[in-house]
This record gives sequence, C-alpha cells and structure tokens, in this order.
Amino acid sequence: RPPPASLFAAPRRALSTFTSSSPSSTMLRDPPQAKAGAATVALAAGAAGFGGGGLALFAPAFASGRGGNTALPASTNHTNGVDDADRDGKHEVYLSQVENILLGAAAGVIKTYLLMPLATLKYCLQEGRALPRSPFEWYRGVLPNAAFMVPITAAQIWANGVIEKFVSRNGTRTLTPYEKVGCAVAAGAFSALLYAPLDLVVIQQQKLKLNLLATVNHIREEYGHMRFMRGLRACMVREAVYTGGYLGLAPVLSAALKASGPSLFHTNDFLAGLAGSVIAGVAASLVTHPVDTAKTNIQADIAGIQYAGTRQAIVDIVEETGLASLYKGGVARCTQVSSSVFVLSSIRAKALELKRESIEQNQE
Repeated sequence: RPPPASLFAAPRRALSTFTSSSPSSTMLRDPPQAKAGAATVALAAGAAGFGGGGLALFAPAFASGRGGNTALPASTNHTNGVDDADRDGKHEVYLSQVENILLGAAAGVIKTYLLMPLATLKYCLQEGRALPRSPFEWYRGVLPNAAFMVPITAAQIWANGVIEKFVSRNGTRTLTPYEKVGCAVAAGAFSALLYAPLDLVVIQQQKLKLNLLATVNHIREEYGHMRFMRGLRACMVREAVYTGGYLGLAPVLSAALKASGPSLFHTNDFLAGLAGSVIAGVAASLVTHPVDTAKTNIQADIAGIQYAGTRQAIVDIVEETGLASLYKGGVARCTQVSSSVFVLSSIRAKALELKRESIEQNQE
C-alpha cells in the first residue's frame, strides 16, 4: 500500500521553500523558516562539501539566489538590522551580504587551522603513506588552505550568481528547484579550478616536506604550470556531485526532523537545520569519497607514472587493495564535516549575539 501523502508533505514544503525564490526576490518575501534553514544548510555546505569551508554562512549564495541578508526566524519589520522582539523579549538580528562574506572567510580560516590534522589524516590514509610523527607535520599545508579561503569563496559566490542569472534570463523568471540545484552543481564544478591546484600543492608539500614557496617552485620547474591542474576532472566530479546531493538532501532532512523527529527539533528551526545539514553532509561525503580517493592518489602521483586518469585510478585501486580501499579516510572526512559544522555554527551564533548587543546598546 502506498504511504499517505501527508508523510511527504513537510519535506516537499521544505524543498519548495528552500528553492522557490528567484534572483529578483527580496529578503522580506522569504519565509522566516526558509531564511534560517538556508543559513544552516549553507553553513554545513561550506564546512565540508567544498573542501575547505569557503561557503560557510553564505545562505543567499545557494538558497535565495541573490546573496542578500541571512536571518534567524523573525518578523519582517527590520530597523538597522534588528527585527521585532521575539517570544523571549530579545531582538533578532541578521547579517548583511558583506558581513556574511567577511565572517565566512574568517570562520573558514579558523576552521582550517583547527581541523587541519583531520585533513592530513585523510590524505595519509588515502595514499597509504605513514602518519606524521611531529605536530608540525600534521599542520604542513595549512597556510595555502587558509590563504585560498577568500578567493575560493568569492569565486563560488560569483559563479553561482552568474549561472543563476543566465538560467533565469537575467532574473525575468523564477528558477525551479531542480534548476537551482543544477546551478549550485555547476558552481561547485567551477570551484574545482581553484580547489584542484590547492589540493595538489598541499599533498605535494606534505610528501616533499618543503615549505609552500619551495613546493610551488618545484612543481613548476619539474613539471610545468599545467601540472597544477592534475586531478582537475576528479575534483570537478567531487564538488559537483557533493553540492547537488547535499543541497537536495539537507532541506528535506531538516523538514522531516522538524515535522516528525524528536520534540527537540519541533520548535527549533536552527537545531533542526543543523542536524539535517550534518546528516546530509556526511551522506554526501560518503557518496563522493571514492572519487576523492582517486583524486588524492592522482595528485600524489604527480609525475603520472602510476595513474593516467580518474577511471584508471579507481580500477587499479580496487584491483590492488579491494573496493573498501576507496573509502580509506572516510571516517576522518566525516568527522571533519561534523566538527566543521559545530565550529562554524558556534562562530556564527557568537557573531549574531555580538551584533545584537551592539545594536541594542546603540538604541538605548
């Protein structure tokens, strides 16, 4: 017997809310739940889906399609960034586009430094090389990871905006849910143009045990400039599939938790969105991990002696060490996802609290 239609009503409404606004829509037209859920979804998307957390806190870039303000649930009466008092008597605040960008970049850098050992662990397990013996070695490569946070974030937001503008015919029509997810998929694939060389430099820096400048010079002198793009196709597949799967799944899970999950989620949009985002992020990470393992091994074999491409790498890895070897480092990656969401959500919550206190002091 088919399940009752009401069982899927909440997930359908969440997905529709998450993806219904057009590039020309305004913040005041977005339902409060959509704004809160979108902020959380983008938070976890940046935490893990794009490799370094560049899109953290940027709900508008993938949710509303225009990069406006990100708000907690509140009424639509905004005055200098403050909404009407909520049920607890406190004022809700929202972050402007500039504040989202600056906070997202700063939070991404902090998260990178805190969780770099997990990234190193993943690389070592995927390549089969020995684990570092000193604390310094666990953090080798953290500088380029942190330094690339701002340009990658800017590139991702710009690409998503350009693609949505083109698909919507310069904002003259509303994008469908599938079109919005498709635009995010394309933007994720585009970001691989920056992520691929970044990952390659970090992997080679750890293998060669050189500093950043020496590693870049070594690759350029030995193999030429185009070698920085080795592993690009695998990286594009990873980013595209992860982004599409994540953005399609997170809002559905969040709505399901809020509608029929534990009572803890029924009245807390942010917590439901956070839990749904973590689950979706972990699931999307596991789905894309085999191609990520292939990418890591291709970039570690920078001379191209062992692996000619992604397909060969996957086939050879399975034949030599078994199917399970494609998931080496998967636990480390999923742990990184969960930890990233916790770190970034804590930073965002603190930023909103500080802004609320500042605005309230100015109003006294």
